[in-house]
Amino acid sequence: IVFDPDYDLSLNSNPSLAQSTVRTIQVDDDLSLKLNKNASLRSGPNSRTKPFKRLPYTKLEGRIYSEVFKNRSINLDNKNATELNLNQIISPEILHFATHAYHIKNTSRKSSHPFNLTGLALAGANRILTTDKRDYANDGILTGSEACALNLNGTKLVILSACETSAGNYLESEGQFSLSKAFRIAGAQWVLSGKAND
Repeated sequence: IVFDPDYDLSLNSNPSLAQSTVRTIQVDDDLSLKLNKNASLRSGPNSRTKPFKRLPYTKLEGRIYSEVFKNRSINLDNKNATELNLNQIISPEILHFATHAYHIKNTSRKSSHPFNLTGLALAGANRILTTDKRDYANDGILTGSEACALNLNGTKLVILSACETSAGNYLESEGQFSLSKAFRIAGAQWVLSGKAND
């Protein structure tokens, strides 16, 4: 359960990933993505200009689900809700996110891949607004491209309790590239998501 991230977590509060991970994923018959976890997967530092604000009810949501699952849950909250920690969870039965999400409409044909224009805010997400020094593998933004690289084989359900998680840009002849699709590519059998704006 990933909930109530500390979006303002400082860069020095959490160590960065030690290794780069490259994984090729077959998206459709004609398209495969090579994802380098340390590569620049963002559309640019100015693609999102407003800081993420704490969502007080995500803490309550996380606690309720923790009670429901008792000893079967791993809780990543506050300063522990980082990409680094998320990447260490392998094939959970259920993966639940209670946080902000974003989707940037692609208005240019030359822009980056549609999966790079959608993501979830995790601990430290506001760092990208205040610094040029970035550790893309643990910068607080889990892009759709990075979600594709999670190991969710055997995961039955991913719950995306965040706005705009079913929104995504279209790639001609490939369809819509939303966070929902990214988590399915990562191996999740089912994804529950929403489209409302915050």
